[in-house]
Order: sequence, then C-alpha cells, then structure tokens
Amino acid sequence: MTSHPGPIVPGGSTETPTAISSQTSRGSLSVARPAELRLQIEDAEINRVRSALSSLGAWPSDEEPTWANIKDIERNSDGMYLCRLHRRSWFVPKAVTKDQVAAAAAALIDQPADTAALRVALYQLWLSTKHEKMAEEDRNAMLTIYARNLAIYPAEQVRLVLAEYAEKEKFWPSWAELHTRLSGLSIARAALTAGLRVLCTKIENANA
Repeated sequence: MTSHPGPIVPGGSTETPTAISSQTSRGSLSVARPAELRLQIEDAEINRVRSALSSLGAWPSDEEPTWANIKDIERNSDGMYLCRLHRRSWFVPKAVTKDQVAAAAAALIDQPADTAALRVALYQLWLSTKHEKMAEEDRNAMLTIYARNLAIYPAEQVRLVLAEYAEKEKFWPSWAELHTRLSGLSIARAALTAGLRVLCTKIENANA
C-alpha cells in the first residue's frame, strides 16, 4: 500500500489540525468598510475549509478527476474521494468515520441571519438606490421576501454584499444579483459540504 502525505491545506501549506483550528475564529467578524470586511470574510472562509479538511486528514491529488484516476488513487492510498476543490481532487483516509464527517460538516454551517435586522438593512439600501415606484404594501412584501431568502446566508456575508451595493451601485438589485454575489463568497465551502454529504452516504452504504 502506498502511503499518502499528511494533511495539506489549500494554499500549499502543511499544517496540523491544532494549528489550523487556532487560526479560525468562531466569533463575529468586526465591523469594517466593505473592502476590509471582504478580506476578513475571505480569510475566514479559507480557514474554515482548511480546518474541516485537516480534521479529516484529507490530502490533495493533482490528477484529473476521471473515474479511473479516482479509483486508482483510492486503491493505492487506501483512501476515499471527497471532492474537487481549488483545482485539486481531495481524498480522505478510508478509516474516517461517519461521526468525523458529520462533525466536519457541522463546523461549516452558519447560524441563520436575523430576519428583522435584514429588513432594516434592506430598507436602508432601498432608500439609497434608484428603483421602480411601488405601493408601500408591495415594497414591504418584497423586502420581507428578500429578508427571508437572505436569512439562509451567513450574516456577515449578507452585510458585505448589501454594503457593496450601497457603496457602488445606483439601482436596487434583483434577487438573482444578490444570490450570485453571495454564492460567490462561499464556493469552496459549498463544494466541500456537498462532498461531505456524498462521503457520509458512501460510509453508510459500506457499513450497511
């Protein structure tokens, strides 16, 4: 059996789970200008992905993610395919447990944002942008729908996107525009979360 390297995190560095965990803050990010807040959020996203990968002892491969390549790597390294991330295929040891996968997935989940606070932020954006005229009742209904949809995203990321719109844009954003910008802030975490779900199912089936 071919041995595999120790945990290697995105960015090219090799760190222990303890070292990586110490870099990851679970508290709220500080109030900052949009540009500063974006950097903080991007750093936090990287650290959370690193921490989850390291907790599973994951390692990357530069091989193209074809079915044959993946099966060869799994066989030669005694590992299991996890996901495609940062242009690399990531694997975990075959000995990883369902509980470990569940814990890694749970660490990637955010608490939902406060809907009432989101409505206030959306109303402030409404006042600072150009938009079509509508009755107050229709506007309030629209803001409520926006707030409910935004509540599934991390609060700091929503605050960033709304602040960037207020700072740079003239017109009220469509929901599709907000969704696209928010999704772009957590692409790696979303890919890893999806991979963990598949891996959990694979482990369940193997133990059935």
